[in-house]
Amino acid sequence: MSYPELPHFAYPFARTPDGTGIAVTEQDTPEEIMACELVIVAYPVGFRDDRPEFGWAWPDLEQAPISTVQLEQALKEFEPRAPVSIEQVYDAANAAVTLNANVQIRSDSESP
Repeated sequence: MSYPELPHFAYPFARTPDGTGIAVTEQDTPEEIMACELVIVAYPVGFRDDRPEFGWAWPDLEQAPISTVQLEQALKEFEPRAPVSIEQVYDAANAAVTLNANVQIRSDSESP
């Protein structure tokens, strides 16, 4: 595998398998776009000192159904390359809600 032309740090941040470098991905690949989406979902608003508006307000201790509007807005604002649809699955037996984010990534040949 050759070194990417436009490298971005891989997420999660890691070393290469041989331990001699830092893992990177090529910009605009499905792996890089999914990593960007994951970072947005994983970090609450205010977590990053350099960009306090980054992320979304986690629904800590919210009752179901959870409002996904803020998550959808954050994904659209911070990662516009991939449209996202979000669905909720409520598990009454375990009193848990699962959010499923479906990301649509198009190849260059499918771009408008």
